Amino acid sequence: MLNFFEIWDGALDAEGNLISIGYFGGTMDLEQGLGVYPLTAEGVGNAFIQKTDSTGDFVWARGIIDSCTLIAPYTVVTRPNGSILIGGYYYGCDSLDANPDPLDSYYLKADSSTVRMFLIELDENGLFQWAFEQKGGACKRMVLDKAGNIYLIGIFDGELDRDPDPNVQDLINSNDRDFFIEKLDPSGNQLWIKVIQGQGFTDANSIALNTNGEVVVAGHIEQSVNFNPGGPSMVVSPNAAYNGYVFTLDSMGNSKNVFLLQGTSPSRILDLETDDQDNCYMVGWYNGTDVDFDPGLAVLPLVANATGGYFVMKTSETGSPIWVHPYDHPLGSIDFRAADLSLGKDNISYIGGWLAHRLVYLEPDNPNGPILHNNGSESMFQAVYDSLGTLIWAKDYQGNSVAASRKLISKGNHLYTFGYFANSIDLGTTVPFTLNESGGNCFLM
Repeated sequence: MLNFFEIWDGALDAEGNLISIGYFGGTMDLEQGLGVYPLTAEGVGNAFIQKTDSTGDFVWARGIIDSCTLIAPYTVVTRPNGSILIGGYYYGCDSLDANPDPLDSYYLKADSSTVRMFLIELDENGLFQWAFEQKGGACKRMVLDKAGNIYLIGIFDGELDRDPDPNVQDLINSNDRDFFIEKLDPSGNQLWIKVIQGQGFTDANSIALNTNGEVVVAGHIEQSVNFNPGGPSMVVSPNAAYNGYVFTLDSMGNSKNVFLLQGTSPSRILDLETDDQDNCYMVGWYNGTDVDFDPGLAVLPLVANATGGYFVMKTSETGSPIWVHPYDHPLGSIDFRAADLSLGKDNISYIGGWLAHRLVYLEPDNPNGPILHNNGSESMFQAVYDSLGTLIWAKDYQGNSVAASRKLISKGNHLYTFGYFANSIDLGTTVPFTLNESGGNCFLM
């Protein structure tokens, strides 16, 4: 079996420890020092959870290991007491042992052909607390409120059981890809679920809570979507193959408002956070020259020489643009993890992801603007903006193959990066600091 491993998400706990999750195949060593902590996958791809201290030293690691074709952990959050919640999906097995303790088991339902969402809670020492599954779904992102309630977004292609209670079935079929927002209490009991469906691809990529405890979801849609099913119509219609949206609900799951990026060129919103004024900060992708970043009657078009790539944007909670920076970095296709945003103190925006084009113009309308480079098939980049949208610094990190940032976390004066690379990467900021390891690998910085 091919040996590989890749980080998909990360989190910090209250004591500054780093929690990394991802998937792996073959055998991997999660002890990055002189010791050895091997895990061996039983399926094509199994899940790992690793805890390191604030200086990056190994604390413990666990594996969700079973014969499933794939066990994919997409998202992780931590509670104030240090416990860890992991969400994702699995398929291709008769059951999933969700307990990482090799001497104990807790089995979730499965069958060979159905995707199922999972949510698993471990304590601060990596000991199993509880788990549940939901037929047909895949958990992409989640956040916690101050009471410890869980808000998550998930997607489904096919049949979804809207009730995770194993004794109840509440089935609904997707039109293509559809998504749902779900609220659970701290023990994982469902409080409500809201399903959003369109005739085409209807996806959610990010979720956040604003100061009022309202739920803010961002993603992209392919055709007309009613964001208030069962109530007064709240229909938005894209002009392009995809247009990005921001959707707000109250804490009870009632639809409040939605706004859509305009234009005939495709756009997606990949990640979003909110500040103490409920402004939205987002990073996304566009492809083409006709994008209107103002969802209202006014028009905020692309700057000169911008033809595709990422954009970084700040809006009011209702979508009025405050500032926007489109890059010129043509990207034919991406996934929802291509770029990430972390909002730090003083509302500084930290952006990370990967580059695929040789030259990346961060200010394409400025002949003397900053340029990032890509020397491999993919290079990692980071860019930082103040609250007014002024670029503070930007940097590319080169390797000889593939390198990417999966998760950025700003805390205090520190920026934590969870990423992956193949073969080599130079993570030095002022002098070279090169990691060399054949195959696919993970790093923390």
